Amino acid sequence: MKKDERIRMKKIIGILAMAVLIVPFYTLYATRCTLSYAAEQKIAVSVNGVNISEAEVQRAVDNQIAGGIFHKTITQEKREQMRKSVIDALIDKELLYQEAKRIGLGVAKSEVKEVLKRDMAKFKSKKDFYKTLERQGLDEDSYKDLIEKELLIKKILKQEVEDKARLSEGDIEKYYNENKNKFVSPEKVKLREIFIKVPANATSEERKERKKRADDIRGKAVAGEDFAKLAKEFSEDDYKEKGGDTGYLHLNMLDEEVAKEIVKLRTNEISGIIEHLYGFYIFKMEDKQPERLLKFEEVKDRLMIELPLRKVKEMREALINSLKAKAIIKIFQ
Repeated sequence: MKKDERIRMKKIIGILAMAVLIVPFYTLYATRCTLSYAAEQKIAVSVNGVNISEAEVQRAVDNQIAGGIFHKTITQEKREQMRKSVIDALIDKELLYQEAKRIGLGVAKSEVKEVLKRDMAKFKSKKDFYKTLERQGLDEDSYKDLIEKELLIKKILKQEVEDKARLSEGDIEKYYNENKNKFVSPEKVKLREIFIKVPANATSEERKERKKRADDIRGKAVAGEDFAKLAKEFSEDDYKEKGGDTGYLHLNMLDEEVAKEIVKLRTNEISGIIEHLYGFYIFKMEDKQPERLLKFEEVKDRLMIELPLRKVKEMREALINSLKAKAIIKIFQ
């Protein structure tokens, strides 16, 4: 395998690993609440006879909130919405864990120990680590159980989803050949523009004055003055500093009325004054690129990432749906 292919595959594997996680590890930094005995005893969900306590649900909700940007402004209504999504995720996790155990996957004690050691190293001291566990309603043994569960979930997803979702370059090219209509680049134009703004509250007289200003500038451009310099001097839009250079644009990105006039222009031709609600445009056509089919080499790198990710998502959903179809799930209010 060539060096660039190895690099690309490493990137894909990294993205796939992120894509298959259902919910993140129970991050020790996240929760800062004391779980009540009642919450520990109350059952929120039962999955094939295995109970998930309300405490576990609230712990996961708190982790999500703590990891969010606006965690200080979470309303009770939003928290309840998050609770529902968290319950769905915990059901998925429990089903995957049970399936991993059923098919004989296992986790070595050394693997659990390594994760525990890594998590503990994030704290200033072991004492801080154990205090945080206590605040989450956990001890070392229950935290090890969580680690084992997460590792088993990752293993089953790798075995049943990631590894089976890998696509070769041949698979990617086959998809391209069967879907060429998806890889057509529409007609593009490269323009320079000058825009003379008209205030929203302008009178008809003021609008006429702005139109005359645009006419005068266009006259200079048609007479041979440098369009880019005129744009820098007179234009009143964001392209001004680039000499009016818009770069390449698809025609469907432009205002419909503007596009109708643009499409008529030949290369290096200057448009007439194009009137718009907010002002007056003058365009110079710099280049036109007709609609064309993108070559496989132009889209290969993007597809080598996008298609495996799409397949991972589809296969993960199919796996979980098949497990749900056979499961006995009870959600308690």
